[in-house]
Amino acid sequence: MLRLIGGFWVARSIYLAAQLGVADLFDDQPKTIAQLAAATNTDPRSLYRFPRALGSVGIFTEVSDQTFALTPLGATLKSDSPGSMRYAALAQMGDDHSLGWNNGLHSAGF
Repeated sequence: MLRLIGGFWVARSIYLAAQLGVADLFDDQPKTIAQLAAATNTDPRSLYRFPRALGSVGIFTEVSDQTFALTPLGATLKSDSPGSMRYAALAQMGDDHSLGWNNGLHSAGF
């Protein structure tokens, strides 16, 4: 049950990685958080939380201290991968779609 309850943070972290285009920054070489932060114009300490968290579900792997590689599952977030899931993540977890779920009690008449 805890895994299901925590599913939101996983989905939202995937969305954030897709929004920032993090997977597109990977070639065959691991990337440091400093490299990813510079490429996405984000704070390295803040950005570090996302690949680290997504490592727990197999999207990234931390190969050394603050250096990550993209897994085959994570590669599905690349814009140019066959069957890319990047745009599905953006559509499903973006504000247009997720706000409806956030306001579910209102929809139920409460």
